[in-house]
Amino acid sequence: MLVGAGTSDGRGTVLRYASDDLRAWTYVGPVLSVDDVDPSAGGDGPMWECPQLLRFGDTDVLIVSVLDRLPGIRPSHVMAFVGRLHDDRFAIDHAQQLGMGPRLLCAGNSDLAGRSALAPRLDPGGPPLRKPRIGRGPARSPCLESCRSAMVAVFHWLWQQN
Repeated sequence: MLVGAGTSDGRGTVLRYASDDLRAWTYVGPVLSVDDVDPSAGGDGPMWECPQLLRFGDTDVLIVSVLDRLPGIRPSHVMAFVGRLHDDRFAIDHAQQLGMGPRLLCAGNSDLAGRSALAPRLDPGGPPLRKPRIGRGPARSPCLESCRSAMVAVFHWLWQQN
């Protein structure tokens, strides 16, 4: 199980726990932290929430929600780390910010065939969005369009590597 966390000195991290019976859990250690990420990538934050690991063939994508430091700890943006989970550590090949702003949340899952999917959604409790222009509805909001553009960039990068 992956758990989003923040260290006592304000560093976002993803922790791993293991269980044989889903009742008793053992702390394994950090999978990825702010210290493993290039500062220019945009992953710096006091806490990472809702980590989700998606598998695409031999490549993994670790999605985290990054919290802001100021003016108060609140959701900032979503990051995708492309690489591979190996020996309980995540090795990053590429980092990509998904969307721009605190209203974007992402939920990942897999179907019965093992295919991964990522579904962006807007946080109803977040700050108000600007009024959409004519012809733009919730499905074409600027926030979701920037997430879609970022996901296309991540998948294009994955495709180029194979």
